[in-house]
Amino acid sequence: MRVTIKDIAKKTGYSVSTVSIALNKKPFRLPEKTRTDILNAAKELGYVGNQTAINLRKQQTKTLGLIIPDIRNDFYATFAKGAENFCSSKGWSLIISNSDNNQEKERKYIDLLYRQNIAGIIMARALKYSDQPLDNFTHLAELNIPNVLLDFSGSETSSVVSGNQELGGYIVGKYLIHLGHTKIACITGDLHLEGAVSRLKGFERALNENGLSINEKLIYESDYTFDTTLNVVPKMEMNNFTAVFAFNDLMALAFINYAKKLGYNVPKDYSVVGYDNTNISQIMYPSLTTVDQSVYDMGVEATKILINKNTREKKTVKIFDPKLIVRNSTLPLS
Repeated sequence: MRVTIKDIAKKTGYSVSTVSIALNKKPFRLPEKTRTDILNAAKELGYVGNQTAINLRKQQTKTLGLIIPDIRNDFYATFAKGAENFCSSKGWSLIISNSDNNQEKERKYIDLLYRQNIAGIIMARALKYSDQPLDNFTHLAELNIPNVLLDFSGSETSSVVSGNQELGGYIVGKYLIHLGHTKIACITGDLHLEGAVSRLKGFERALNENGLSINEKLIYESDYTFDTTLNVVPKMEMNNFTAVFAFNDLMALAFINYAKKLGYNVPKDYSVVGYDNTNISQIMYPSLTTVDQSVYDMGVEATKILINKNTREKKTVKIFDPKLIVRNSTLPLS
């Protein structure tokens, strides 16, 4: 049976990503002892690198792959537009794949793009939580594919472009408190995912700085989709809060639609803040106060990292600071 990178990782106790770095001589700094341990274990186990794969990687095309969870979501569409426009301007091509929030489909696209001999993969992970998740980040490392992850730190070899999620949550909390709101409900994304956790952490920090504490009964977990949130909002105790922080614009829209059906007025009865500053936030009624995190620019930056030979094989982290966009869905508490 052929010895794999996973076998070496198991023997040495190092991660698959670290083993990949050592064996593929990537320009990441590793302690000499770590590199020596891994190379000795590889020799002892009889590891033979996949020379065919190595040769193929040397013949890369001027093509990148982009895997996103939901192509219908304006957040990902805007990110993809930034990525594609920059690729096109540099004479590169971009293959866009839609994982439908499915980790198995995500894995399939990784393998498909690898066989297409692309120069790198940009990936926004599937957002549906699984009790037995596929480790697609480790899989990328095993395939030795340069990659950039959106809003997720991934492995030690993956580059990252992300909004500063904790700062975004903090900005929203501080703003609503400034308006006089102290009873604020949150409609979060999946709290197994680090982006949602960081955003909630920032929101809680704003509360604490103003002598308030988070009310767990006002935390309602959804999954960033409109349809799921329509099933979540009827569970909200409408008399217990005066403002809502929705972790994206679609979930904010779901709450506003539900509140209107019950005869409530936004912003007179509830101030509502969304997140992402998508197109829908500008055209819905009332127009939505939201957080802009430069999504288009994130797409541009992700492609820059992979197109540039100097950064393609190095871990690069680019964090974008968010800013509040105040529109008509919020008012001072009367």
